[in-house]
Amino acid sequence: MKLCLHRESSPPSGLHIAIIMDGNRRWASQKSLPSAMGHRKGVQALDAIVRIATKRKDVSVLSIYALSTENLQRSPKELKNIYGLLKSYAAEKEEEFQKNDVSAFFPGNLQLIPKDIKEALETLSRKTKGGKALQLHICIAYGGKDEIIRATEKLIQRNLPVTEKNLESCLDFANTPPVDLLIRTGGKKRISNFLLWESAYAEIFFSDVLWPDFSEKNLEEALQFFAEQKRTFGK
Repeated sequence: MKLCLHRESSPPSGLHIAIIMDGNRRWASQKSLPSAMGHRKGVQALDAIVRIATKRKDVSVLSIYALSTENLQRSPKELKNIYGLLKSYAAEKEEEFQKNDVSAFFPGNLQLIPKDIKEALETLSRKTKGGKALQLHICIAYGGKDEIIRATEKLIQRNLPVTEKNLESCLDFANTPPVDLLIRTGGKKRISNFLLWESAYAEIFFSDVLWPDFSEKNLEEALQFFAEQKRTFGK
């Protein structure tokens, strides 16, 4: 029976870092700015972290929580602004990602977002396919529960037995190593339905820094925290 794997390349060998980018709206509110400015500043912070991760030899995968399934309930005005930022990002990053050997993926239920945004993201993913320096996953319309449900539906459609291996092969992150380090910014201490399957044994680092202010120094603090952990994976 054929599994659901959708990437042919072998899994990367470096760390898989996942980040919940929390605090854009609070950052804007603290500065008496509209939330749109917080999201825009958040994109700039993402740019910086992606460039840093690309240069690091010990990081192979960076997964970003950009828009959750729950976020889709926000106001039409805010969603329109976020979609505009996503579309611009996809258009602007193609050349840079190709130059820096970054492959971009957009896990999530993209059927839930506007067609033009979906097509822009898929174009960037297609044109950067094969990048080896960094696998960048920007999760859009993503929820950990929704991912598992969609994977289960694929198993049923393919008449595959329900096993851990088969289910894992049908996830958005099939053929991607589990999360090693999960970082959440903004001071909240929860994982908010992000990478529930992939983060089963992730080390979790909570930062009080709001995402727009998250810097290389803060990333180093998280990596130092990770280096100090003794990982037993339940053994």
